[in-house]
Amino acid sequence: MQYSLRQWGNRLFERQRGENVPTVSATAVGGGKGVVRSRDGQLSMVFAPLPSSSVDTSPRGIAPENIFACAYAACFGALVEGFVRRQDAVPERIEVTATVGMEKTFLSYFGQEPSLDVELDVRLRGVSREIAAAAVADAHRHCPYSIAMRGNVAVRLYLCP
Repeated sequence: MQYSLRQWGNRLFERQRGENVPTVSATAVGGGKGVVRSRDGQLSMVFAPLPSSSVDTSPRGIAPENIFACAYAACFGALVEGFVRRQDAVPERIEVTATVGMEKTFLSYFGQEPSLDVELDVRLRGVSREIAAAAVADAHRHCPYSIAMRGNVAVRLYLCP
């Protein structure tokens, strides 16, 4: 077992990590307009802020929200698939689209603070609407990204035809 201390604000937390816990890590250099690379070398990209408007199409790099949307959609889709298969159903297609944006939604001492805005559009072909709805609800209950968002970010779920 590996033990480490992590500081969060004024508090230190001890973390115990088992030998079989898979982890990944990435390092960003240059902040939101810099470069990010994964430790395993599978991912390397230039980050840039989200465009200021929907008509701003100038190439700048990839917004961090893009990476979050990809990871959330993949994880959520895997959990939807697992639930459907446990119901002895075989879906023709599972499609999850995560739309992630930034909103200045709440006021703090420093003014308006940015907040994530998330929508998940889920399409399941080849299963009943009842199983599809139950799969989406179950995935939202168990997906690590949904759990992390709970109480912090409103995630809107849509079961699409």
